[in-house]
Amino acid sequence: MAKAPDAQTEDFLRGWNAALEAARAWHEAKAKQAMVLSTRTRFPKNLEREAEVHKRCAELIVTLSRMTSEELVQPDVAFNQFRRANFPRMPP
Repeated sequence: MAKAPDAQTEDFLRGWNAALEAARAWHEAKAKQAMVLSTRTRFPKNLEREAEVHKRCAELIVTLSRMTSEELVQPDVAFNQFRRANFPRMPP
């Protein structure tokens, strides 16, 4: 028996949000791990850069989780809003 469209949408959104939360937590953990490793090595810059990348990814995932379904359906509009918010000096 098929579910109502609203029930499928709610299940999908719950799963989507759980997946985003898991990815954000993973990136935050990797950033912490890289920072700890950078204190134990003679050449910490590479690990510090890696930590910054993971921190930035975690921040971007939060931004993605705030996007509405309309923004996800219109990728050009969503991308331009995201680009203006996160890269203000980038030319149009």
